[in-house]
Amino acid sequence: MGAWYGRVKGLTVAFLAVTLVDPSGLPAGEHQPGVAVLPRHAREIAQALAEARKRASCVIVVPHWGDEGTAAINEDQRRWARWLIEAGADAVAGSGPHVLQMEETIGGAPVCYSLGNLWFRGAWPKESRRAGVLLLGLDGEGRVVASRVESR
Repeated sequence: MGAWYGRVKGLTVAFLAVTLVDPSGLPAGEHQPGVAVLPRHAREIAQALAEARKRASCVIVVPHWGDEGTAAINEDQRRWARWLIEAGADAVAGSGPHVLQMEETIGGAPVCYSLGNLWFRGAWPKESRRAGVLLLGLDGEGRVVASRVESR
């Protein structure tokens, strides 16, 4: 399990994707690509976050989580958001419920629980037709100094 690394204005930024939705048939393993599932892969995800912390100036976690079609945050989202920040994430940009959900700050780090749908077809309520984009401002060291969600 590992992060994807990119460069932004001379800074290395790491992205790590995880899920709370257990995809049967696609679990990651020691020598098998797949999906990193919480809580099953918590130890491996913590290791991947620690490695990303060493290699990158900024670490962003992208979790797939939440209850379908509801703007309400569930307790698993809250618990794992705190855990991700404590494990080394600088920001969390969630998805999964197909609707925009609230943002908050945990330990100085922005957490967007769900950025909604960029594009999705189906018999979903009008709330699912909205999407957000998380904009992060980083200082010269890669620390998040500003954040906002733009939505339509």
